[in-house]
Formats: sequence, structure tokens, C-alpha cells
Amino acid sequence: MIEVIKKWRELNTHGHTTKGQRLNLQESARAVGVSKKTLDDFYCQLRDGECFGFDFASNMNERIRVLRKYIR
Repeated sequence: MIEVIKKWRELNTHGHTTKGQRLNLQESARAVGVSKKTLDDFYCQLRDGECFGFDFASNMNERIRVLRKYIR
């Protein structure tokens, strides 16, 4: 899921390579095939996990619920 969020943010920041224009976050979400609400939530969880020192490397294959439990 981290890769999807990364792609979503890159589309917004740098734009679509074939179109040569930046996409807003809603259009970027459509392009990666996940709802903006879900991507916003996961992005927030990732930021919080980083702030609280979550070990992403050892939990790479886990679901987002492991990160949510850690943050609580």
C-alpha cells in the first residue's frame, strides 16, 4: 500500500508523465484506483507511524491494522 500512496502523491506533485500536467488529489486517486478518502487515511497513518518510530522494515508485509494498533 505504501507504493500506491507514493504513486498517488507523485501524480499530484509532479503530474502525469503522458499528459504533462499535474493532477489534483482526487484525480490522482482515480488514476491509482483507490478512493481519496482511503488514501488520505493511510497517508495520515504513515505520517503518524513515522513520528512515533514505527518499524516499517520489519512490518512491511503486515496490514495497516498493525500500524493502527501501534499508533493507539
